[in-house]
Amino acid sequence: MNRHRSLFIFATFIGLAVCTLAIAMLPEGRNTLTIALVIVMGATCFSSILYDSMRGRLDRFEIVHLFLILWFIYFGLSSLYLLYDRRIAYDSRVFPWLDRSLLLCLGAAVSFLYGYFLSRRIRRAPERSREIRGTLWIGVVYLIGMAGGVGTMLADRQMHASSRVSGIVSLLEPFEFLTNFGFFLLVYQWFRGKATLSQKTLLISLVVPCEAVLLFIRLGGKFYALTILGMPLVALAYARRRLPSKSLVAILLFAVFVVFPLYGTFRMTSRNSSFGTRISKSVDSLAGFTPQSYTENSVFIVANRMALINSVAIILAETGRSVDYQYGRTIGEVFVALAIPRIFWPDKPSLGIGRDFGRQFRILPRWDMSTYVAITPVGELYWNFGVAGVISGMFLLGIGLQRIYAALGQSGASDPLRLAMYAGILPILMNYEGGVSAWSVLVLRALAFYLVLGWVLRRGGGSVPVVSDVAEADLLTASGTAELAPG
Repeated sequence: MNRHRSLFIFATFIGLAVCTLAIAMLPEGRNTLTIALVIVMGATCFSSILYDSMRGRLDRFEIVHLFLILWFIYFGLSSLYLLYDRRIAYDSRVFPWLDRSLLLCLGAAVSFLYGYFLSRRIRRAPERSREIRGTLWIGVVYLIGMAGGVGTMLADRQMHASSRVSGIVSLLEPFEFLTNFGFFLLVYQWFRGKATLSQKTLLISLVVPCEAVLLFIRLGGKFYALTILGMPLVALAYARRRLPSKSLVAILLFAVFVVFPLYGTFRMTSRNSSFGTRISKSVDSLAGFTPQSYTENSVFIVANRMALINSVAIILAETGRSVDYQYGRTIGEVFVALAIPRIFWPDKPSLGIGRDFGRQFRILPRWDMSTYVAITPVGELYWNFGVAGVISGMFLLGIGLQRIYAALGQSGASDPLRLAMYAGILPILMNYEGGVSAWSVLVLRALAFYLVLGWVLRRGGGSVPVVSDVAEADLLTASGTAELAPG
């Protein structure tokens, strides 16, 4: 038994002992089981970080760690906050099903973790590292992503006005993630000292101004704002091989006390007012708080947004009773509808599982056709296939995400192109709260475009093999020829 495995077994034993002791020391009460389940979920969700740290291979931005940290926030910490402030519950149906929901989410996390680590045993053939060449193609890819961002904004306005999205706008939307790809690649090249003068010029003169404008125009999109603010931090961490903890804390505090309150208040203002009027009303509303009430309100807004355990509890309470199991219908319909662009299917129905979920489970009034409620992967899988669907679905999801990381994130350690692809798709991978069907289509679309982009760059010279790798390959070839040559 090697040293790493011995340390892991020892740490696991200590961790289980601490959890057992903590649970045993809990006071008797109706919330004891809830708190115990949250403790076990926390130990499960942070076990991957502990394991990789002990093995000396920790990548803080590996998707398994980010996925499970969010999982613990969505389902673990939010359950504790529910016990503290019952106002964030959808309604009274949540509390009788809270413990069962936590147990199901815990089982889903264990299944996901098992699938992910099992997939790590599948070895990939080593790929030659490639360097970035040129600047023009980066600008073109970034502008395609900008067109996708504009398409997303237009789609939001069209849905609000007529509940329909035009074919061209629908075709542009999926390419928005390419702004993250281009932004990360240029910043990463700069931090590692490899950016050319033209690449620096492109970053300063085009990309940074465009990101700032989009950050302002898309006020109300919290996840988008955090992505723009966090992307340079991710690039710096990969380029310098360290995570600037002060910057990370600053971004987290900024998110809790600025982004969530401001964006949440902005979204609640009337969309019939002008953009400037909505901003003015939002600022005035926040200015009316005292420092203490502002802090409490900020924490409440964050908790209210993150408490996705609500969705799971409502689905457990109603599925098989007032709402029928779907047996794959919602997943199949949404997957097919999103996979076929509207430009090829003009009469495609506007499917939104978050909207249908909110109405069918009586979270929203029947007349509300515009509000979406996050169904979560656990909720959608259970609504379709029950407990077996949750466990098997999360297992397959773990395998799939690990293969993506192995192909892009892990392989990108010495390959800026693949690493930029991983960073570009990372926000999509983390934004899984809306369910597995729509999320899977977005991921597959992004991967398909990456395949095309990689092929075009190899053929067009936008990326070339690293010189040291080429020399090493030539040396191996030469030595092999020498061994085969007669005496």
